[in-house]
Amino acid sequence: MLYNINSVFLDRIKKSKYSSSDKFIFFLICFYSFTPFICSKLNSLLQLFLGCFFFYLLIKNPFFFRKEKMTILFFLAIITQIITWGVLLISNPELSSKLPDVDRLGKLFLFIPIAWGLRKFESPFKYIFLASLAGFFLGLVTNSDFLHEIGSAFKGQRIDFGIKNAQHSSMIFGLIFIISFLNLFVFERLTRKNSFLLAVLLLLSICGLVFTQTRQSYLAVMISILVSLPLAFKMGFRLRKIILFFTILFISVLIFRINIGYFSQRFNDIKSVWISVEKIRIEDKKNNNFKEKIDSYVKSIPPTSAGIRIKSWLEALKWIVQKPFFGWGSEARKLVIKKSDNFTEDLKKQYGHLHNYFIEVLVSYGVFGLSIIFIMYWIFINSIYNSKTCADGNKIFITGFCFAVYWLVINNFESFNSFWTGVFIHNIFLGAFYSRYLKFKLIND
Repeated sequence: MLYNINSVFLDRIKKSKYSSSDKFIFFLICFYSFTPFICSKLNSLLQLFLGCFFFYLLIKNPFFFRKEKMTILFFLAIITQIITWGVLLISNPELSSKLPDVDRLGKLFLFIPIAWGLRKFESPFKYIFLASLAGFFLGLVTNSDFLHEIGSAFKGQRIDFGIKNAQHSSMIFGLIFIISFLNLFVFERLTRKNSFLLAVLLLLSICGLVFTQTRQSYLAVMISILVSLPLAFKMGFRLRKIILFFTILFISVLIFRINIGYFSQRFNDIKSVWISVEKIRIEDKKNNNFKEKIDSYVKSIPPTSAGIRIKSWLEALKWIVQKPFFGWGSEARKLVIKKSDNFTEDLKKQYGHLHNYFIEVLVSYGVFGLSIIFIMYWIFINSIYNSKTCADGNKIFITGFCFAVYWLVINNFESFNSFWTGVFIHNIFLGAFYSRYLKFKLIND
């Protein structure tokens, strides 16, 4: 009897039509995905609605929502930030804010209501990706003098298409490349129409990566693809369309050749920093004072693009060792730059972050805060792995895993999770993929 009831229940889940509230939330998430690059105010309003939906889930507690691992981790993130604020209020009240700022880590959990809003739908990632893609390309045209930007790019200049800066535009082009590449060359056979559209997207993403001239995007794309391909082959996927692959590769080389001068300059920047670090390492062996040793490195490194990053990371070390467990609060990344004696006033005005999200979390919330971030990504990867028995489960796992590797790598060189662009991408991707795990759990429970 119980078995028959369960069978009827599962059949109803599989065959049931979506309720009006389900459709409303789905439309809200799609519209949220479409708007950030074309209307930030409207996107913020939609984000507020998603926050209210999160609050509604906490109160109603459907399917033991409050006992979900991600929900518990969200509470731990809030508690950690409050503890950090309290410790700082006692030890360094002059650096503490009047009230705890729980938004810094809390906003990264907006993917939870997104995942719950999508969990009943089939292939939600496809719709979310298309909505985000349409909004992004529309934003490229409306936020800048598009034709002038393209002309400047072909002259070897670095462009950003009017979306924050070149690094943020490049980060999104890198994701478009990864998704297009996996669907074209790894996943199941596609129709000619879909193959053509994905090939166009891949070429556009390559152009975007080259025109925005951002090194960390190339590195993150390369590592994520190289790590994910062996895993895909082990799960039964095979690289195909070799001719198309080499055609795109050939065109990519031609486009890259246009900007080869700038890339040489960017990599010479890294070389000059390495020479400076190696020189001071040899000369400074006798200096045992930690602070003086860090200062000698910071002063010796040239203030180039790569040099400024390393300077800020080294400066952060002096703060981390003083409060390694709970950190210095939400404004710590600015304090590291502002309080430094090794940065000029111009650099202090120009930079207010550390160009490495994980170092920022470590200096702000210590080991406990950083642990929450890594546990979140571990739960995410483990969840989509456990749900790979669902329809397209292997495909979802490979794509989600590739995104996680890309995101962890690229956030080592720019604090994307601290900016609206990165927060949006993080929540949309994690929400769409994590919804598959929730659906898998809903059916199996």
